[in-house]
Amino acid sequence: MPKKKQPRQAQSYDKIFKENLKKAFDELIPQLTGLRMENYEDLNPDFQRTIEQKTDYLFRVTNRDETYALQVEFQAKNDPDMLRRMLLYRSLIYHRENLTVRQVVFYVGKDALDMKNNLRQPSLSFNYRLIDMTRIPYRRFRNRIT
Repeated sequence: MPKKKQPRQAQSYDKIFKENLKKAFDELIPQLTGLRMENYEDLNPDFQRTIEQKTDYLFRVTNRDETYALQVEFQAKNDPDMLRRMLLYRSLIYHRENLTVRQVVFYVGKDALDMKNNLRQPSLSFNYRLIDMTRIPYRRFRNRIT
């Protein structure tokens, strides 16, 4: 979705506001938010990155109670970045589809499953369903696939 251009007046206002806020940052942010800040450093606020992500499967699911987006991934190796990747997928899917997002990763690798599927941070709780297919008895599926 293309970013809407701000009118010139709004851009000027933003610039003035940001410059003045920076001067008051040490006192204003802790006072208004309750956050403790002993030290801080500026990080680059620009996120100029082209993101081309492709999920294995993405569906719009509708049932009697709801409609949601379902993302399904198959993973053959432990990926230490899987948690961050799934969080990015969820954000992208939600942004584009404006639906509740449900995510499932089926692990089919030979090594023992060693991926995280949940993240807890202040003001953020994220998880996705991670199913270790090596722990599910093959008999469960034997008669279903013909």
